[in-house]
Amino acid sequence: MGDKSPNYEADLAVFVQLLEGERENLWAQADWAMHMTASYGRKTAKLLATDTGVSASYVRQIVATAKAFPEESRALDLSFSHHKIAALTEDPEAWLQRALKDSLSVQELRQAVTDSKDHLTEAEEAQRAAERLIQAAKKFNERYAEIVGQQVILRWEDLFEQKTA
Repeated sequence: MGDKSPNYEADLAVFVQLLEGERENLWAQADWAMHMTASYGRKTAKLLATDTGVSASYVRQIVATAKAFPEESRALDLSFSHHKIAALTEDPEAWLQRALKDSLSVQELRQAVTDSKDHLTEAEEAQRAAERLIQAAKKFNERYAEIVGQQVILRWEDLFEQKTA
């Protein structure tokens, strides 16, 4: 198809609108699923899976994506899939910026993330896991300790910090 007819240009415009609508719809799904999870708790993904036919894994992934990228931090030039891959990393914003800077396709971004994980030593993976645990405990204490009347005790955190210092 060497020459583009006026009909092609009109059809292309409709196709682009549909693509943009799909992107907006994915973000709307993610934001709403995040809202529902906040309202109904941890079992929301399972409930939505049962009631809609989507997988619980899909719900958890889109919720994680929406949490990692609030509306103001989304890259409009990248797909929802780019954001979803970046959301699974330790530093989602940095991976999204890399995808933008290097014009990475979804597959290229996925491979780059995979390659970076392959280079972690077991000690680095363990340290990252410990850091995630500490952050989760702190977040729990800040948000929920008063509600449930319990606090996560982080005595071992002092040992961890001394060992890594």
